[in-house]
Amino acid sequence: MTIWGEYSSSEDATQDFLELDDFTGGVSTIYSGTFTSATLDSGFSTAAWASSGANWTTNSHSITAQTQESSDGSSWDTALSWSTGTAPTDGTRKRYKRYILTLSTGGTTNGTALPYVDDVTLSVLASSGSYISDIRDAGTAISSWDIFNPNTAGGNNQSFSYRTGATTTTLVATAFTSIAAGADISGSARYIQWADTFTVVAATDNPHLDSLTINFSQSAGASQPGDMEVWNNDLWMTYTSTSSTYNSSILLMNADGKFSTLSGLTVYGFAAHNQKLLAGTSLNDGVSGGYVRQLDVGSTDDGNSVSSSVSLKQQEFPSDNQDWRKIMSHAYFNYAVASGTFTATINEHFSDHAQNYTVYASSGNIIGRYRLEAVPGTTAKQFGLEFTNTYPGSRLLLYPPISYYFSKQKMIPQ
Repeated sequence: MTIWGEYSSSEDATQDFLELDDFTGGVSTIYSGTFTSATLDSGFSTAAWASSGANWTTNSHSITAQTQESSDGSSWDTALSWSTGTAPTDGTRKRYKRYILTLSTGGTTNGTALPYVDDVTLSVLASSGSYISDIRDAGTAISSWDIFNPNTAGGNNQSFSYRTGATTTTLVATAFTSIAAGADISGSARYIQWADTFTVVAATDNPHLDSLTINFSQSAGASQPGDMEVWNNDLWMTYTSTSSTYNSSILLMNADGKFSTLSGLTVYGFAAHNQKLLAGTSLNDGVSGGYVRQLDVGSTDDGNSVSSSVSLKQQEFPSDNQDWRKIMSHAYFNYAVASGTFTATINEHFSDHAQNYTVYASSGNIIGRYRLEAVPGTTAKQFGLEFTNTYPGSRLLLYPPISYYFSKQKMIPQ
């Protein structure tokens, strides 16, 4: 049916009227048509196609689809065929997309229903992108970073990198370093940040990161408890230094309440048995699994020379000679040593100066008295002796009395 309007020039020229053209059994000569969608902005500068689809009904006729891409939304690339339910063919991966539908009855109208389209859904992905994590803090106890373990899916088109720093300021000023999955992270700086860069290579790619684990080790600190034992009227106590995981030192207090320390030892605990002081250690060579050693005997620890030192009390003037200072000439001390040398040090309190002297001991000397000559001008209000023994296989013993010889000079007030 066709509806149209006409102006009549009959006698009643002031009236307009509609005329109806009614027909039946007419045949249309339009057998196909094309629909071009609106311009769709993906929001990505380079957008890759993902699986897309359309719902339509052909009613025994034909519907075909194409897609196009554009970088500016006005100039379009050549249309490419697309099968619904799949990702459109990747062209130049441009930002703007659209689709074209062609509906056709094949040149006939045989009385069946016409083809029609319900909806079309186009999906795209950014062709590349990256994610940068927050800065993570492993804490001050970290001793080393370990395995970098990402859990990825959707295609193996992801690359990772990281950076570390002792402070967050140092970290952000550091460039990222590439790392493969399962590799070890270098360094031990407490702060870390990682990045994931993904790329869509094929239309079936959908890269994503499910989880990521970064392993690190912490310093165990003092992993052994301290122990103590009374032996020969001395109190022996083990302890752990701040940088060691085992008891590496011994604090020894004699019956007079005077302390000395032994370091570089590997002592887990003490036991007094059968008039012997024994010590156990958890360190092992991978075969023996640990040792029990006898202490307070010999001069080595597991074959290594023991270095020991002792500082004697500072000697002062009597209270009635406070305006005088000492000029030390020499000192005498009694000692016993098996062999080798040891060091004697004169500490001068007045000038805050220390002078070392090497003492050459006679081999097999049971008890000897040694005269220590001070260098000229050794002057102080207080003097003290310190002895250090590092000679392998040699054990130094000191015996009283220890004597100082000096002359005094009047101190002139300034």
